[in-house]
Amino acid sequence: VARVGRRLADLPGTRLSGYFTTPERGRAAIGRTRRSGVVSDAELEIERPDGTVVAVELSVATYPGRDGRLAGLAASLTDLTERNRGRAELQRSEAYHRELIEAAGDGLVAVDPAGLITDINGSACMLLGFRRDELTGSQLADCFAQPADVSRAIDRVLAGEPLKNHELPVAAATGPGRQISLSASLFRSSLTQEPRVILSLHDVTEQAALRDRLAQE
Repeated sequence: VARVGRRLADLPGTRLSGYFTTPERGRAAIGRTRRSGVVSDAELEIERPDGTVVAVELSVATYPGRDGRLAGLAASLTDLTERNRGRAELQRSEAYHRELIEAAGDGLVAVDPAGLITDINGSACMLLGFRRDELTGSQLADCFAQPADVSRAIDRVLAGEPLKNHELPVAAATGPGRQISLSASLFRSSLTQEPRVILSLHDVTEQAALRDRLAQE
C-alpha cells in the first residue's frame, strides 16, 4: 500500500500492472511467472497520485491450491530508493576518483595478486605504448624487458615490502630504450577486501641516459 501510495480500500479489483509507469513490463513479468511457474523479478517505477515516482523491484511467484494446481500469483514490491541513491553516489564517487587518476602526471596501474592489470590511467598507457583496452586484463610484467623482475617486485609488495624507484626498461615492442621507475604500495578495497598493488610509473629515460654518460666520462 505504501509503495503505490494508495489506500488499501482502493486496491482490490484493480490491475497491479496499471500502477507502473511502464505497465507492459509489469504485465510481462507477471506473464512469465504464470507461464513458467518460476519467480520473476523486474525493476520498475510507480507513479503515486501526488506525482512522485518510486523505483521498485517487482517479484512475482505462484502459489498452488489444495489440488496442487496453480491457484494464483503473489507479488511483492521492494522499494529501491535507498539502493539506487547509494548506487548513484557510488557512481559519482567512482567518476570523481577516475578524474583524479587521469589527472595524475605519472602513470598509475592497479594489478591483482596474479599481476593482471585491473585498472590503468592514460599516462601509463602512453608510457607502455598500448591502449587501455589492450592492457586491461593483461600481465603488467609482459610490458617490460625483464618480466620476471616485475613479477618479483609485485610479490614483494604483496608480502608487505615497500617498492620505491625501481628502474626497469620497457619491452622493445613498447618503446626501445625507455626506462621506467616503479614505485608501489598495497591497497585493499574497503568493500571487497581484495588486495591490489598500485604502481606509479615515471619515465626516467633522460635521467638514466645522463647517468650513463656521466659514468663513462
